[in-house]
Amino acid sequence: MKAPDFPKDMEWINSHAPLRLEQLRGKVVLLDFWTYGCINCMHIIPDLHALERKFGSALVVVGVHSAKFKAEGESVNLRTVVRRLGITHPVLNDKDYQVWQSYGVRAWPTVVCIGPDGNIRAVRSGEGVFNGFAPLIQELVDKATEDGSLDPKPLDLRSYMPMEEPSTLHFPGKVEPVGEQGLVISDTGNHRLVLTELYEGKPMARMREVIGGGEGGFANGPFEQARFFSPQGCAATPDGRYLYVADTGNHSIRRIDLQEKSVETVAGTGSQSTVYPGVAGFGPETALSSPWDVCLVGDTLYIAMAGSHQIWTLDLRTNHVSPWAGTGGEALVDGPLQQSLLAQPSGLSHAEVLGRPYLFFADAEASAVRLVDLEAGEVRTLVGQGLFEFGDADGPMETALLQHPLGVAFSFFDNLLYVADTYNNKIKQVDPNSGVCMGFSGKGRGHIDGRHARYFEPGGLCVRGNTLYIADTNNHAVRVLDLGTGIVDTLQLARS
Repeated sequence: MKAPDFPKDMEWINSHAPLRLEQLRGKVVLLDFWTYGCINCMHIIPDLHALERKFGSALVVVGVHSAKFKAEGESVNLRTVVRRLGITHPVLNDKDYQVWQSYGVRAWPTVVCIGPDGNIRAVRSGEGVFNGFAPLIQELVDKATEDGSLDPKPLDLRSYMPMEEPSTLHFPGKVEPVGEQGLVISDTGNHRLVLTELYEGKPMARMREVIGGGEGGFANGPFEQARFFSPQGCAATPDGRYLYVADTGNHSIRRIDLQEKSVETVAGTGSQSTVYPGVAGFGPETALSSPWDVCLVGDTLYIAMAGSHQIWTLDLRTNHVSPWAGTGGEALVDGPLQQSLLAQPSGLSHAEVLGRPYLFFADAEASAVRLVDLEAGEVRTLVGQGLFEFGDADGPMETALLQHPLGVAFSFFDNLLYVADTYNNKIKQVDPNSGVCMGFSGKGRGHIDGRHARYFEPGGLCVRGNTLYIADTNNHAVRVLDLGTGIVDTLQLARS
């Protein structure tokens, strides 16, 4: 079957001009149908990069971005995320599903292989792209080489991506208090953790330690040797000595000893689990799948395992890691822990409300805020309607809508749960007793301080007293929100 060509009036990223399949004749083409908030779509990016390295100019990967969420279809957002994810191949903004429909695609991610002759050779949905496509691509390249139809010339894309303003931080994902005046920042785009000391009463902090950095990697040892890959959530022990880190890109949980200045791996092997949804085992011997946040309660580390749509636990006394909530199916279903269904949990917060312990979590792909009643062992939804019900609406739980929230933090200042409503570029508050959700800060996309603040896809939150700290991811900044006045500042970082 001849592959349908791309419409002529589409917007392209990483290409100076629109591409046509006719231009790509003589090459193997992979079309990657994706949407940027989907964890499964993120998982196949390393496979696509590996295929590009293996086959060089004989292969062209084209990302066809068919957005699930409204915000994902906006060009400014998509361009930023392409840069954030390190994608260098051309990407087509298929926000109206024209290409999706012409190829009959039904799920994210779906990869279509087109041969050098322009015919569709294979279609496959899901992960495992390298092993699924490498033999076929090799066969097509060998045949085209033999019959002389292979085009070995590199594709001239002359892509243009605007330069970003220099910044200390690069796509920070999460923030977490440490000790009496410390704040740790997951400087995700720089593959490092930045430990800071806050100045009393000022939106300023001194950088005390930088752990990791440079090129992403997976290495334990002293701070200067340790390496992380796209770290996200952190949790500090009450004495401030240890930091547990969701090392998302390495599919691992790392422990930082701030006294000994060393890093070790306490769960995960450094590679994504090939077993879905994953099985329990001894921490360092058990493969995980995109841990996105962690929360420490006593001797139990709760893990938002975004890649398997579950919450896991790590027993710090035994180093045993195991699934805890969610079956691994992706949906919004409440009930007992082992019967509930989650949808890419990405943020955690623990608190006792009226004497009852809860673990709150942001369930990103369901645009939901949910909780686990730790005494009853049950999952309940506070805000959220389903996988494809999203928007920007305040009110009671029956009508309130969010759009792909990534962070939650409970505040004892006012006994409210604060939510990073990521794709709406807002901070919202939820009353855990009534379920009422209300907008608190944020007037749309941008970077403006003051009472009428603007954010750009905030991803992580934490509270100190009456102050909310916000990892404002796409603004490469940490924002400081006074919960009493509603006034926002940008945290200024000073080197030691």
